[in-house]
Amino acid sequence: MDGNLHDGGNRSIVANDFTQVLSDGIGAWVTNLGRSELVSVFSYYGHIGYLAENGGKIRATNGNSSYGTYGCVAEGVSLAEIPITGVVNNRSTEATVASAFSDQAGDQILILEYEHCGQDYSGGGTTFSFTGAGTGASATAVARNGGVSQVRIYTPGDSSQAGGGGYLNVINNAQAGDNLTITLSGSDTNTFTNYNGMRIIIISGTGSGQYGYIQAYDDTTKVATVYKESDDTPGWDHVAGFSIEPILDTTTQYSIEPRLIFDAPVSGIRAQGRAVIVAGKLTLIKIWDCGSGYTVAPTVTLTDPNNTSEAVLQARINNGVLGPVNWVSRGNNYQTTSTRVTIIGAGFADKYQLGDTLVLNSVSRLPGPGDNLTISGINDVIYKIVSVDNVVGLAPSLSMRLKISPNLGIEESPAHGGAIIIRQNYSQVRLTGHDFLDIGTGNFIGTDYPDLYKEYGFVPSPENEVYEVGGGRVFYTSTDQDGNFRVGELFKVEQATGTVTISASLFNLGGLEELRLGGVAVGGTGTVIREFSTDATFTADSNNIVSTQRAIKAYITSRISGGSSDAFTTILTAGVVVVGPNLISTTTGDKIEIDASVRFNSPPVGSLLAMSYFSSSWDSNLDLQD
Repeated sequence: MDGNLHDGGNRSIVANDFTQVLSDGIGAWVTNLGRSELVSVFSYYGHIGYLAENGGKIRATNGNSSYGTYGCVAEGVSLAEIPITGVVNNRSTEATVASAFSDQAGDQILILEYEHCGQDYSGGGTTFSFTGAGTGASATAVARNGGVSQVRIYTPGDSSQAGGGGYLNVINNAQAGDNLTITLSGSDTNTFTNYNGMRIIIISGTGSGQYGYIQAYDDTTKVATVYKESDDTPGWDHVAGFSIEPILDTTTQYSIEPRLIFDAPVSGIRAQGRAVIVAGKLTLIKIWDCGSGYTVAPTVTLTDPNNTSEAVLQARINNGVLGPVNWVSRGNNYQTTSTRVTIIGAGFADKYQLGDTLVLNSVSRLPGPGDNLTISGINDVIYKIVSVDNVVGLAPSLSMRLKISPNLGIEESPAHGGAIIIRQNYSQVRLTGHDFLDIGTGNFIGTDYPDLYKEYGFVPSPENEVYEVGGGRVFYTSTDQDGNFRVGELFKVEQATGTVTISASLFNLGGLEELRLGGVAVGGTGTVIREFSTDATFTADSNNIVSTQRAIKAYITSRISGGSSDAFTTILTAGVVVVGPNLISTTTGDKIEIDASVRFNSPPVGSLLAMSYFSSSWDSNLDLQD
């Protein structure tokens, strides 16, 4: 069915109840915007069972593709279509603060750690607003030229993932310390081999904001010798330039992490930042000082003797980059984990877009869900538009945000201003109740039916049942020779084994208010989850119920409440010693022996007071016989 042969009309044809044995041929071929409805049309031994190309569309039900090389193929788009055009907008957001570094116990903000420092900002007209547990923070912007706006983490170009591997991050509380050393936690099991040259930064408690690198470490005494990163001399630097605490204590919480160093500019300020490590991988570079005066992007070096593969990093430099702010007031009671900072100004953050959303400008007309999208420079991926929102303006200058599939990865993420093309007249095959039989066995002679089944030596090619190329799309529900049922790539049922597969990445569960499960088997454990529970008492004591996060939190809180370095409970049993709520005793009734000296901050009472009076008045020189 060739649409170009039709000067008018619907360019369509209907066929039903038709079986063809066409070795190496094409069973149904629809091209050039032609349309065909096929009902009970069967193809055997063909090179292709159904083929739609150049914008052709096939709507088929109750058919089959048996043997042959390919089942159903959709290839290309209509060459006559005027596509939708647009450009990528990576500049739709402001500079982003990843965290406001403060004393976790609740104190003033020391520094802002940026995920992206932005560009084209000016000092005046840029505002910072702070939300969270604290109050009173106020700051004015400082914009620098030749500053580092962002550090991108790339994939290394091989089979490994972005962010490297094996990086170490240890967070714990110190035992003690001074202006040259810190005594790490007694539970630390690492050695100097692990810590040599790594950064140690105090993130909470006494000395918060102090940092340096570990120059020496005794894993017996747990004492680490700290050197300044600024000049390689003994001692600590401070992220905000504060004076160094002479004595550290058990409230001092530290983070040992890869030491991140930017090359210094020829003339200007060296940038400074921190590496964020999750499960051994570098996931983010936080910048607390963008530096200035860079004319070429600096090299970024990570020091960590533990990593097994290197993270690939690229610093980006720009003008009008937000540097350390001028503090009007650092506020009070802010916490690093809960404080959020919003920036409003004339600048922007040029962020490479990742994931399932893509923001566009200058779009010539409104696209719709299901359309095909291609990005200039990415030749091996055709994206599908899942949804369109945030539409602003009028055609041909629309701005919008698209949800797309598959996701944009690091290597595919386009630069700002990159061209996109959206096509709606793509070749299409829509199948309902289609049966594939041993696709891949070849033509009549190659298939050699029925001798094909005598030795069972053949191997079908299920990957050839549906084939999409050049933007063509095949939508289908189907079965095959083994009874496997498929709904596209979304849902599969292997009836022979009972295995059900759901593609979570392609399922859109937006708007779902309730999901009821009769029972979900977890792995090979035999455990079946039948209920999600909000019961904070865990009274059911069941292996078939999963408690919610809030229920778990409430249960633990009712038993133990924790602080940054303290734990509180009504009664604590350690061995046979029972402490609490206002009594120290034993479970066995035995006496408690205390070998160390005991100091009472309040006066003793009762028998202990009487004994104290008696002891204080005792004179060993008196003659007991008198």
